[in-house]
Amino acid sequence: MNNFKTLFVVFALLIVAGGAYFLGRNQVNLSKITQSPTQSPNPAANWKTYIDSQAHYSFKYPQSWPLSKIPVSKGCDLCLEGVSFSEQYDFSSEDKTLAVILVFKEGWVKDVKTINDYINFLKTEPTNVNISKTTVDGEVAVSYKLSGGIPPLPIIEYVTTKNGLWYILRLVDSTETNKNRETNIGIFNQILSTFKFTN
Repeated sequence: MNNFKTLFVVFALLIVAGGAYFLGRNQVNLSKITQSPTQSPNPAANWKTYIDSQAHYSFKYPQSWPLSKIPVSKGCDLCLEGVSFSEQYDFSSEDKTLAVILVFKEGWVKDVKTINDYINFLKTEPTNVNISKTTVDGEVAVSYKLSGGIPPLPIIEYVTTKNGLWYILRLVDSTETNKNRETNIGIFNQILSTFKFTN
């Protein structure tokens, strides 16, 4: 009988120790699962895609920012294309923002052949501020802002060149006090991150 009690106690201790080991092991595994990084959803995943075969670029844009082609002026031989898009653009509102992509042929600005030439051109106007080099889809670009003047004014403008074409990507505000500005800058930056050259 005494042997039976000893065997029972040993058996019970083995069950408790095994259970404790099992629980401890599972808690470690759970903590590893909990600590694994979570991927945030891609906001542009369900956006529309605009592809231009003539100017050789594409980008994604949200459905809430309808896109329309800007007619090219008949007198502008160096103008290739213009596209505008914004969230319910209302000309009567002071809280309006408009995104624009314009494409020009080489020679659109006299004596400008490179991004460095364009930076020097920008520096001749004191209203061009925050001039800095950046990239757009891996191509060297310049970003800047137009300060002062008559609205609408670019909040931010990016200019780059590829294969003899010049691309202007611009976000324009109607007023400096546009209450939607920060939200629209965020959306524009997401749009810009999807911009790709297709040649």
